[in-house]
Amino acid sequence: GNFLFLGDYVDRGCNGPEVVAYLLAQKLLAPTKWFLLRGNHEIRSNNGVVHPAGFKGQCFSRFGQPEGLVVWEEVNKVFDRLPLAALVRDEIFCCHGGPPRPINRPDPNTSNGGEASAGTRLAALRQVPVPFDPDDTEWAHTPMQPAIACHPR
Repeated sequence: GNFLFLGDYVDRGCNGPEVVAYLLAQKLLAPTKWFLLRGNHEIRSNNGVVHPAGFKGQCFSRFGQPEGLVVWEEVNKVFDRLPLAALVRDEIFCCHGGPPRPINRPDPNTSNGGEASAGTRLAALRQVPVPFDPDDTEWAHTPMQPAIACHPR
């Protein structure tokens, strides 16, 4: 069988970096069997909060301050290239249910009580990077060493 994951690989426990490393390793080993979609936590504004239980904080605790920031940024570059939706057997539409934060942020420049306009929400969607181009020369394999430690609560 094949596997389709709908997102939120990080910010769901104390092993975000390990979960991402495992899923990406599986995708590399069996690219036609493993499919990863982008959820709302695969966006920097959601996973970039420096908190011990958050993905960025976990990267810092595993790899140290300068290297952790590099790991966090490089993983987010991978997230930037994940597709937002998939179609299974030309019948079943699959996507993550949580929108990224900028779509629901109130627009202080509106006269309707701060609710974001459709144009503002559409502009926010257009800022989400598109899935990667396989001919893109920037796409490279960066070795990552898995960490075993879990941040204490």
